[in-house]
Amino acid sequence: MTYDTGPSITIRKKTVMLVGLVLLAAAAALFTFKLTRPLSAGAPSSVVATAASARTFASLDGVEATISGVERGNGQTAVILTLNNHAYDLSAMNPAARSTLSGVAAANYQILSNGSGGHHVESALIFPGEIAGVLNLVLADGLVFELDAL
Repeated sequence: MTYDTGPSITIRKKTVMLVGLVLLAAAAALFTFKLTRPLSAGAPSSVVATAASARTFASLDGVEATISGVERGNGQTAVILTLNNHAYDLSAMNPAARSTLSGVAAANYQILSNGSGGHHVESALIFPGEIAGVLNLVLADGLVFELDAL
């Protein structure tokens, strides 16, 4: 005599597989969280935050602003920027005039490379002190970006 177990075994198998997938996803999320959370307070400030949590890219009115690096030393902080667009001559703008890093005004602005008539610019925004925090990048009226310079 055979027993017809019907669809209940199939449903049971699917439920077990679904629970297994949920547990696997939860383990992956926990592992990722442990890798991306800030380090302890005793770590050097240059490695406290991770790229996963930082806002290092923004786009506004056709202009893309990216923090491609931050260099600290000799009592200053240089925020390396990559700026791209197809409307403005970015090389004619002076972001040092109104930009701040954690409330500290920029001291200098240097264009490192300039391509396509100012449409693609790599530059360095220099701040006094070895600081980190929120970069308020002001290229012009209406072209204001808020990025994390960690």
